Amino acid sequence: PIVALTANAVSGAREMFFEEGFDEFLAKPLEYAELERVLRKLLPASSIRYIEVERESTSEETALSFRREHTLETEDARLSRLGRTGIVIDKGLDYCVNDPDFYLLLLEEFVADAGVMAQELRTLEQFSEKEDVRVKLYAVRTSAELIGADELAILAKNGTVDEVAQGLVRLAEEIAEALSDTLGEEREASGEITREDLGEELTALAQFLKTYEAARALAVIERLLAYRNLDVTTENALHSMEKDVRHYEIKAAAGKLEELCEGLK
Repeated sequence: PIVALTANAVSGAREMFFEEGFDEFLAKPLEYAELERVLRKLLPASSIRYIEVERESTSEETALSFRREHTLETEDARLSRLGRTGIVIDKGLDYCVNDPDFYLLLLEEFVADAGVMAQELRTLEQFSEKEDVRVKLYAVRTSAELIGADELAILAKNGTVDEVAQGLVRLAEEIAEALSDTLGEEREASGEITREDLGEELTALAQFLKTYEAARALAVIERLLAYRNLDVTTENALHSMEKDVRHYEIKAAAGKLEELCEGLK
């Protein structure tokens, strides 16, 4: 038997795969119950065997439950900061088999990819068929569900392309801020910044704008604005770029950054 495992679960996708000769269809993110249903349907009954796992003691079960309930407080404080983003952390962890490190990796990838996904959505809406836009929206919905971002998943299902693009960037920004220590994006401002460090930060900012990593670009801008010794021209340019990036006007922000760098030479 051949099973299609795909993120392409828009209307009609299931029928398309069946017409191509697939025996079953599974959509991402994968649900355990759905996987079990497909395996029970396709595998011979003689090949299926359930194993009952005996717990050694009630105390171990209690300890496991306590650990699960207090993971955010005691084992990984990094995750506790996600609460203010509206993400359902337990759901994201469930998709990651309760592995906090794997979950944090997915979050980091989401932050890195959000800007690109938002730009692709807007480009597809302008130049591509509606079906291509629907497939991309479903990909956004899947990415959101994998990290427990239910609000964004619902938006990707019912909202406009512009609303989804803005939601992507906004959520990525919130995640980057919440996990700034984990993602290496936050550095405590010392009050003053040297010209050399400013140049390095602006170089990093240019790279993030080039790759449409809006959340990381905002993190750099906000970090720079925390310094007290910026000249008025630099500060005003950063505020203007911040506004552009928040509205996902990446090219406009990049142009202003280029002008700023030329003026600082």
